[in-house]
Amino acid sequence: MLFLIIAIVLNAFIFALFKWFGLRQINTFHAIVANYFVCVLTGTLFTGPQQVLNQPADSQWLYIALVLGGIFISVFYLMALTAQRISMAAASIASKMAFAIPVLFSIYVLQVETRFVWYNYIGIALALAATYMSAVGHDSNGSEVNLRYWLLPVLVFLGNGLIDSTINFTNLHYLDQSTAAVFPVYIFLSAAVIGGIILLVKGERPNRQSLQAGLVLGVVNYFTVYTFLMALEHYDNNGALVFPVFNTGIVALSSLTGIFFFHEKLTPVNKAGIGVAIVAIYLVMS
Repeated sequence: MLFLIIAIVLNAFIFALFKWFGLRQINTFHAIVANYFVCVLTGTLFTGPQQVLNQPADSQWLYIALVLGGIFISVFYLMALTAQRISMAAASIASKMAFAIPVLFSIYVLQVETRFVWYNYIGIALALAATYMSAVGHDSNGSEVNLRYWLLPVLVFLGNGLIDSTINFTNLHYLDQSTAAVFPVYIFLSAAVIGGIILLVKGERPNRQSLQAGLVLGVVNYFTVYTFLMALEHYDNNGALVFPVFNTGIVALSSLTGIFFFHEKLTPVNKAGIGVAIVAIYLVMS
């Protein structure tokens, strides 16, 4: 339970950092690229260089990690844009209501959970509704949300669903307690290389502010993934149980942080979306 609580707090803190980046006009993509290099360094120091380097080249999880790196950096940037263009509530709900995808994946593909009944499926439908409700209306400053931004939470929803399902699959079939700490390092290494190549092609160079922001984000980001993997392992990789609890905590904590610390202005529909999200998670967990 401790790992799950830590993962929830760290994940909510990431959304707060994204919001803060926007307010301080920090180049978010530059900070994200820097963050992944810091993630690699943090993971290597935490697990030990020998543990990171002495991995068989034919490990199945290694190839999965390299592919996930590209997905991670794309979805991470979309999450940041959603938090900045719409609200922290919209970003957290879109990313965390994506639990509907790994829950179904756990039931029908991994077959870890087999007790799903009709009201659990209603919960999944409500999760989709909550994602939409969190984005419509006005942004965090009270201005009308541009129609093109509505696509952001949808992409975040689908991307996070893919990431969570893949992590759950890999953790169940390929990882043990020793490799669980190394797996995120290779995900982040792939993301760092991809991000670095993009910056080189564009001829951009992160400034000191972006590097400092990436340093803080990177340390938090590594331990977010690591503690979540530990929580999954503690609950026997039962994604149908872990994802709803994990996500409801993040939605509630991120929304409250946005309201009380960043003074985000939510419309009645947005507030209702938070309520629907909590009901959805309750129904899925029941």
